[in-house]
Amino acid sequence: MQDGDKKFLRWLVGIAVGLLVLSCGAVVFSTTTNLQGPPSAFPCKEGMSRGGAVSTTNKHATKIGREILQAGGNVADAAIAVQLALGVAQPQSTGLGGGCFVLLFNASTGETNVIDGREEAPALFHPKIFCAEPECFNRNNVSQAQEECLCETTLPYKYAHRGGLSVGVPGVPAAMGELQAFAALPLSDLAAPAIHLADEGFPFYQHMHDKIVAHLDSLNISDASAEIYLNEARTGPKFEVGETFTNPHLADTMRELAGKGWQWYYSHLADEIIDAANSAVEPHTGRHGLLQKSDFEHYKAVRRNAVRKQLRNDLEYVGMSFPSSGGTSLAMMLKMWNVFPSSADDLGSVLEGSNDKNWTFEEARRMVDVQNTVWADRQKYMGDADFVDVPEGLLDDEYIAERRKEWVACLDAEGCSPSPTRGSEIPVPFGTPPGVEVSTTFVDRGSDRMSTTHFSIADREGNFLSMTTTIEENFGTGVTVPGRGFLLNNELTDFSFRPYPSGTGPAHAYPNAPSGERKRRRTAVGEDANTIGGKRPMSSMSPSLIFSNNEPIAAFGRVRYVSCLVCTRIITLPCFGYTYPHQEDISRSTIIFGVVLPCLICFLLNLPSC
Repeated sequence: MQDGDKKFLRWLVGIAVGLLVLSCGAVVFSTTTNLQGPPSAFPCKEGMSRGGAVSTTNKHATKIGREILQAGGNVADAAIAVQLALGVAQPQSTGLGGGCFVLLFNASTGETNVIDGREEAPALFHPKIFCAEPECFNRNNVSQAQEECLCETTLPYKYAHRGGLSVGVPGVPAAMGELQAFAALPLSDLAAPAIHLADEGFPFYQHMHDKIVAHLDSLNISDASAEIYLNEARTGPKFEVGETFTNPHLADTMRELAGKGWQWYYSHLADEIIDAANSAVEPHTGRHGLLQKSDFEHYKAVRRNAVRKQLRNDLEYVGMSFPSSGGTSLAMMLKMWNVFPSSADDLGSVLEGSNDKNWTFEEARRMVDVQNTVWADRQKYMGDADFVDVPEGLLDDEYIAERRKEWVACLDAEGCSPSPTRGSEIPVPFGTPPGVEVSTTFVDRGSDRMSTTHFSIADREGNFLSMTTTIEENFGTGVTVPGRGFLLNNELTDFSFRPYPSGTGPAHAYPNAPSGERKRRRTAVGEDANTIGGKRPMSSMSPSLIFSNNEPIAAFGRVRYVSCLVCTRIITLPCFGYTYPHQEDISRSTIIFGVVLPCLICFLLNLPSC
């Protein structure tokens, strides 16, 4: 193990941008971001344990996960219990109506298991479903809707995400069912703490209060949501900060789920979910959900291969595969950053230096260039690989080196200056990876949204788990299943709103365009490879693992959605020899986030929301 790796394990990296579990021999370190505090502060708490570690965004979920490990559970047991607890204590971010990605390193086999619990489009979806013209929405005749729809404009996001239109078939329950195969404890034991939390309640906190205020329009669409979250006049939160928040409907749902098993969700509870989504009409557009029972019958949480990229001889990145763009994108970013010949010393000296010294503009610019370059390729090529051909050459070392050379000239040469930053161009040009013969100039300029959460867990046996889970927007669609206590996702707004660029046709379709087709899951592994499923919207969620000499040393991810990629990358900087000193010093550092369009750079000083 190199000195940089020892430093990586020595310091607890708590930047409030992600959740990490770091391992050093028998000792497991963790750092937890607690979103119950003021949203501008996101205070981190550090911990050390010899029996495992749990790092989440909520103190109640962290406590429950730790207790499951202490009771003899493993990372899978703790993950199920934590997911259920977060659905109670952080319903604005996740729950039984959402989706997730899971990486689980099994110490006994040495394998990394990948579970894709991403939401899936219903069969009645079509490429022009988010186009604004009324004729584009025709539940009874999808073909006619596509033919008559010119798609001159698209729905505003605020109308597309509210109500039932954007509800995808939820994947969290199916993913938990897959995790159950690794678990040591019965589901009844794993659900009991979350049931108790929902019944007895917890102090209503400021962050949740503020999110309710910001999403009143969405929550007012659903009477069931208003009952749980809004006051009698439906003008604000039902609870004052510090009062006890309870969710007895959700407690009852989890009791039934614990007794009947995860598949009950898709065989029986599906009818109630369909009714809730399809009756939730967005008042400005008149659009509603398009779910059918067959959509739930076809759904599976899919086993896939992990994305793997050697970063150095002794270090390997392992991430989530498509439909998450996170694994491939982050692997590209880390490889680009790893070849910088001079920034290691520069950045290392900054982070180890005085508290009032921030990164230089050149360092910041290079970091943004890395992100923007990869983002351009993401928007051009990536999507659900069961439906589109994503070039394998994106991870080719020579291609990554060539992409870097496009925006940094002779950085290795003595006395030579970097070329003007490619990050100043809008949009950043995409590349042509190996295997792509002809490339058009059309790029999807879509973007991600803000609400998601993540947790990382390690147990005494050396198993590691990294899981990112979401309902997409804060409070998702705003629709709660009546009598069930959980919100439904709006994950389908992660599809491109246009099927293809204006003035073109289906031949130029975006890889992340909506679709109601069902195809063989060609990138799935094992028994899942022979199943048929619907299209899943691309995601930037980036649950990640870092291995040193084939042993896991870190499990981490990002708690807010649109900056999943760059902030997850920042977390890994110690892997390359950079040293984070103490928590208070890190919070004074400058963190940069840039996107292709509008190519804003957000300087997160002391980490306020950007």
